Amino acid sequence: MKKKYTMFRYQRQKGFTLIEMIVSLGIFSIVAVVALGALIKIISANKKAQTLQSAMTNLNYALESMSREMRMGNNFSCYGAGDTSINNIASIVVNNCHPFTDASTGLILAFKSSHVSGTGLGACNLTYAYQFAQVGGLWTISMGKQPACNGNISTYTPMLDPNVDITGLYVNVNSETGKYPLATIRISGRVGVRELERTYFDVQTAVAARIAND
Repeated sequence: MKKKYTMFRYQRQKGFTLIEMIVSLGIFSIVAVVALGALIKIISANKKAQTLQSAMTNLNYALESMSREMRMGNNFSCYGAGDTSINNIASIVVNNCHPFTDASTGLILAFKSSHVSGTGLGACNLTYAYQFAQVGGLWTISMGKQPACNGNISTYTPMLDPNVDITGLYVNVNSETGKYPLATIRISGRVGVRELERTYFDVQTAVAARIAND
């Protein structure tokens, strides 16, 4: 009986060589690093834009609030930090600060507001005050309101977000009896914790009262 022999032909198997795999991984790594760097820059730019928008929104609110109240008031007066004479509405005497800069220790800008308390002979225009104080090398802006006629301004409420750092301050007030007072306020600083996401700002506003001083 004859034996049958089967011929097996060698078939080359398809695949990648080690060198091809190394080259492919190298190219993929380079593309991944470039793409990751671009993604990180986009995220950082987005965070920076968000912090800038948050800072400007907060600053605009604070400056607009100050401008609105001061524009409708009169008798702009500057006092040193901690001065309690502003608590007595009758003691508000117009005076100037030419100018107040961040080299000083603090400032209170007080004025007679348009808000009236009481009725008849007991009515009065309440005193409003903005306190500029230095804490840890940075400035804070707070607002105080007289609760009633002859009442004391015992509480000042912060006007800015704690993440907004004010590094520079300039306040100039021209206020004379019988004339319309004018105040210029300039604020500079930064917002953002990390340096890559930090944004710097420098804003200024001028307020001219619509009511002449007493």
